[in-house]
Amino acid sequence: GNIASCRWWDKYLSFLPAGCRAVAMDLRGCGQSGRPGEGHTIRQFADDIHFLVQALDLKRFHLLGHSLGGQIGLCYYSHNKIQSGRCGTYWHRPKAS
Repeated sequence: GNIASCRWWDKYLSFLPAGCRAVAMDLRGCGQSGRPGEGHTIRQFADDIHFLVQALDLKRFHLLGHSLGGQIGLCYYSHNKIQSGRCGTYWHRPKAS
């Protein structure tokens, strides 16, 4: 999502079933990622996802984004002509414990 860290997903990832692999990434300029002076467009964020997918050699996966992350996910799927998996947007914020 907008200027959030991948830690935002921690509460949700704890609900995944055993054996389910999850990867949460920081968008460039957010969380623990680098802070380049440029490259903060939806398309460039989608390209970052593409590089991560290639680096992890993911063949089938679901992509879930929060807020801006949902738009980035849709851009990723449309520009890479992804046929498998699902893409979704999540707008709810977890309650503080």
